[in-house]
Amino acid sequence: MKTNKGLKDHYNEIYKKDAYKHYFTFNETEGSMAILQFMGDVGGKRVLEIGCGQGELASMINYAGAKEVSAIDFSQQAIKTAKKRYNLENLSFQNIDYRLYNQAFTYKAYALPPYIPVIKLPGS
Repeated sequence: MKTNKGLKDHYNEIYKKDAYKHYFTFNETEGSMAILQFMGDVGGKRVLEIGCGQGELASMINYAGAKEVSAIDFSQQAIKTAKKRYNLENLSFQNIDYRLYNQAFTYKAYALPPYIPVIKLPGS
């Protein structure tokens, strides 16, 4: 599998400088709230967030009552920051490319980066 090392390095540098304060043009909290509202009731569900960045949406999904939240990002620095910011029960952060994540099929809802907000599986 090909990897995009240049892109990973770029995002690692962005997250070292606190990405949401200096690079992104959207408000992290407002964006996360909108996505969470779009997802609907996550109570009791297992949720996989792909491209979790610094972890705010994953933590909000956790607080909204999800049974388990797995949050993944290919930026090592983003995951390091997320783990430091949000040490919560039933919330895990992993530094992995989503194409290598082999447990995705077991989840009832997926939260993706803002440009692909949320995919809900049938019956979820």
